[in-house]
Amino acid sequence: MVEQHEVDAVGHFVEAGLELRDSPFFGPESRIRATVHGDVLTRIVLVSPHVFRSMLASFRRIWLETERCHFRKIVAILKRYCGSAGRISLMKEVEAAHRSACRTRQTPRVPGLPESPLSPGDTIGLWLNTRYAHTGKKGRSGSFTRADFDEHQRLLGKGVSEFYLHSAIFHVGLCYLNLTRIAEQELRRWDEELDVRPSFQLAHAFGEDGVEDEPGGPTVERISPGWSPATEDRASRVQRVLARRAHATLGGLLSSMTDDYARLHDLLLCGRTVADVITELGHPLKVGDPGLEMTGKLSLMHFVDPQGTRQIVGRAAILADDTLLVTEEALEILESQLLAVRRALADP
Repeated sequence: MVEQHEVDAVGHFVEAGLELRDSPFFGPESRIRATVHGDVLTRIVLVSPHVFRSMLASFRRIWLETERCHFRKIVAILKRYCGSAGRISLMKEVEAAHRSACRTRQTPRVPGLPESPLSPGDTIGLWLNTRYAHTGKKGRSGSFTRADFDEHQRLLGKGVSEFYLHSAIFHVGLCYLNLTRIAEQELRRWDEELDVRPSFQLAHAFGEDGVEDEPGGPTVERISPGWSPATEDRASRVQRVLARRAHATLGGLLSSMTDDYARLHDLLLCGRTVADVITELGHPLKVGDPGLEMTGKLSLMHFVDPQGTRQIVGRAAILADDTLLVTEEALEILESQLLAVRRALADP
């Protein structure tokens, strides 16, 4: 029988994993790349500092070995109590991918881009121990000092050193996101079959959305300093609105169908139904149950109860002919979120 402290550890992991999932650092617009002309490095593109640092708080909770929700600790718990052979197999794949992401560079080797002497895992450890979490004091064997950091920057250059950090965290973080999906399923199963659940309510450390109405309380808005609706273009506005947790189901579906967000903005505002919008994006909509078999389908999506019970209440699948097959329950969720998105776009 799973122990309460183990359930709580998985709960903490899922909490941090969901925060990572919602971070723009892991979103479709995230760009981490190096450009080389001939053998000359000419440009490095990284994620903005405020996005990176806000993501890092959740990443560290899973990365640090002293935390109860450390990646390897959670894998051990889930393997011990997992009720599905399929999920155990997936966990082993995620575990292998995590080992590779920590030990081996995941980005292609590019002429003109200096090679780092550190593994991706050591690169993360270097930056966390000397710049983002600690001051670089020598502790246990393998930790880094500020002198190590300065030498790394001297050897590679500041931009290249930071490029390797962003790349390492991105690939390790993808493993965290994949394990989060499995951990969510196990928490749901433990709740339904074993009547055990975390002893606390899972929540985002900094709120679940940019705008929230507290029950019986005020409206809470979280706005970046200097941001103004008057200076926001259509593409940025629709991406911001679709990224809200309350709109996540519709947002994830539409983002998988187009990257022309200015056009999507106009489609969403013109008063059409979900079927009209999705058909305009090249995916005719058909109501039906895609079931659990993946034959003939490119992807299968589970729709979770928007009231917060985390119960699966509907399904949808994109078929090989680009048709979107959805259950009636899933379509109701999409239509409800479409109305909310339209209101938010009209009054951002």
